[in-house]
Amino acid sequence: MNKISEHVYILSPDKRTDRPILGAIAGKSGTLIVDAGNSPEHARLLLNGLEKIDIPQPKSVSITHGHWDYVFGASVFNVPIIANQEKFLSTESSHWTGIHPQVGGKQHSVLLLSTDASTLAICASRCAVS
Repeated sequence: MNKISEHVYILSPDKRTDRPILGAIAGKSGTLIVDAGNSPEHARLLLNGLEKIDIPQPKSVSITHGHWDYVFGASVFNVPIIANQEKFLSTESSHWTGIHPQVGGKQHSVLLLSTDASTLAICASRCAVS
C-alpha cells in the first residue's frame, strides 16, 4: 500500500497480472474502497494491505466503471457497492464483465446512481456480482 495523501492510499497496478490500481479513501469512521479489483485474490491483497494500516474498516466500494478488471473482486467485499447505473449495467459493460442484475455469484447490495443530475435516481437493488 502506498500513502499518496493524508487520507488516500493506493495499491499499485501490476501489468503482468492485469491488475489495475485500487484505492482507499480513509475517513474518521470508515473507508471507501475505489474499485474491487480483477479477482478475489486481488481484492484480498488490497484488504490485507489495509489491515496493516491504522485506518477505519471499509464501509463501501465504489466502482469507477464496469470492466472486468475493476469488478471481479467484488465478491470479497461484505459492504455495499456503489456504481453508476449506465456504466455498471450497460450492454457494453455487461459484455465485458458478465455483470447483470439477474446472473452471477454472490449477492451484494448495489447502489446505482443515475448520471441525470436533475433526477439523481437512486436505485437500491440486489445485484449478482461474480
